[in-house]
Amino acid sequence: MQTKIAVDKLFLIRKSFFDNLLVIKKTDFAFFLTLVGFLMAFFGSATVWFMWPLGNFYTIATLPLFILSWAISVNLENTIFEWNKRQIATLVFFLFQLYVIIVNGKNMNAVIMAFFDTSVIMVLMALNDKYRYLLGKKLSQALGFILLFSIPLYLLYIVGFPLPSTTMESPNGIYELSNYLFFVVDGSGLELIPRFRCIFNEPGHIGTACSLLLFTQIGHWRKWYNILMIVALIMSFSLAAYVLFVMVIVGRMWIFRKKIALKLIIVVGMLAAIVAGSYFYNDGDNMLNQLIVARMEVNDDGELAGDNRVTESFKAGYEDFLKSGDILTGRDYSVEKYGFGNSGYRVFIFDNGLLGALMYLLFYLSLVIGAKDKRAAIVMLAVAAAVFWERATGMAYYNIVPLFISLYPSLDKKAEEPVTSETEQKK
Repeated sequence: MQTKIAVDKLFLIRKSFFDNLLVIKKTDFAFFLTLVGFLMAFFGSATVWFMWPLGNFYTIATLPLFILSWAISVNLENTIFEWNKRQIATLVFFLFQLYVIIVNGKNMNAVIMAFFDTSVIMVLMALNDKYRYLLGKKLSQALGFILLFSIPLYLLYIVGFPLPSTTMESPNGIYELSNYLFFVVDGSGLELIPRFRCIFNEPGHIGTACSLLLFTQIGHWRKWYNILMIVALIMSFSLAAYVLFVMVIVGRMWIFRKKIALKLIIVVGMLAAIVAGSYFYNDGDNMLNQLIVARMEVNDDGELAGDNRVTESFKAGYEDFLKSGDILTGRDYSVEKYGFGNSGYRVFIFDNGLLGALMYLLFYLSLVIGAKDKRAAIVMLAVAAAVFWERATGMAYYNIVPLFISLYPSLDKKAEEPVTSETEQKK
């Protein structure tokens, strides 16, 4: 028996087919606006070269995006926001902003900017589990996309291929860079072989950014964008970034309740082999030995040879600061007085005092409120402490955002793409 089918029905296309093609789902658009805002906050706080013109005012542009995203999403069943007790962290962040304004004697304009700056944290805390995970993924993909061009172009530059460039100087006069669009190099000419820094001001910045974003991608390191970030991290030759990444690797195994004893032995063995190889290769005259291994040696005075986070002039100023009455609220830090290249916990405490350091601690402790995995919370706090130790930018968004997302690693295995069916949205 043959089934008869009307010929005209073969060419019938439902109207809903075109509707689904032409209509942008409300939830997708709301998240897109949020993502653009976080991309600006992430790269703006890292002061990458294309964000220089905006200075510290990029959050003026992010707030309207967040407000529009909320307005679109608020009446949807699958809204991307949920208001919860994590907003305590928003309050602590705002109080820290006010504290900095008061101790530095800033004007009312700074208070207004504090509201703009705090909005980024408020929205981050409000994202539900699914979209928080997706934010980490999209940030990683965005940096991975840049690295897709940056790494091969940088390698071409290293082998002497002529590439067009321009010379740029940062608004604060600290950095002079040769800009090749997808990567920059030190424009001072002091480096024999310029270290890879992608679009960031320093190799340590790209290394730290990759380490923290990889922390959000636990369980997905084989994805193309995560592989590129691992390559970029290695190419940065940043000791601080290497230490962070080792912490993330060990923390990853512990969070997933894996038997780590044997794996730790393997990791230590591999590191020992690499260290030994750097000593003997070319009699130690190689970048790995000079920039990483040699800096881990202990001097006669008991300090690490690579402890170059501060200049000698700043060390003297810091010692004097510890004995003064300024230790509670800090002193004004000046690049002109103490030189370029100072970073780490000493700079943060010098600039913000012990009260500022206490508020830093309270902020990160408030981030773990509601965390479902205690191990993830412990590892995050350990990594945050390491970030605080190595540089004075622990309150920057490119640190805060991935560290907060990393608190929810169990979602990586079951998080889905946003539900965007128009039937599940309120009209």
